[in-house]
Amino acid sequence: ARDVALLVGTNLDEWRLFALTDVKLRTMDEAGLLRRLVRTAPAAAGEAEAFAQRAFETYRDARSGALPIDAPSLWTAMQTDRVFRIPALRLAEQQLGQTPRAHVYRFDWASPALGGALGACHGIELPFVFGTLHDPRAAQLAGSGPDAERLAVQAQNAWLAFARSGDPGWLQYDTAKRP
Repeated sequence: ARDVALLVGTNLDEWRLFALTDVKLRTMDEAGLLRRLVRTAPAAAGEAEAFAQRAFETYRDARSGALPIDAPSLWTAMQTDRVFRIPALRLAEQQLGQTPRAHVYRFDWASPALGGALGACHGIELPFVFGTLHDPRAAQLAGSGPDAERLAVQAQNAWLAFARSGDPGWLQYDTAKRP
């Protein structure tokens, strides 16, 4: 069997792109957030409320003082983790059962579009990885300038190194340190 390396990653604010179409999110308060969490809770009937409360408190406490803790920000962080980050990490963990050659990344470059409301949203890494920052449509989303160009070179070099050798240039993923 051939040893196949894995490169998997997410963006810091994946769900913010999808949140744009969520009209109710704009005015969501804590009670509304808890109702949504109960509806989406992976808990057994009768346990969803307790799960939702724990999730709310965990995210609020983890972000307090460093990141926004309003209900819309918490929801988008939770959805980013639920839909993107945790599945990506689970894939890396499954890969470890086959080979230690799993690499995980998180892309944090924030989009300047819409006054920064998108953050490091879903797909923001693509113009960097594929070298399309010069395209005006990509530049609207991803931005431009020397910092963006430097990051694009770093992203392209990492992905090319991974394609050549299975090593993008950072530590392999493990479940103890989770680099």
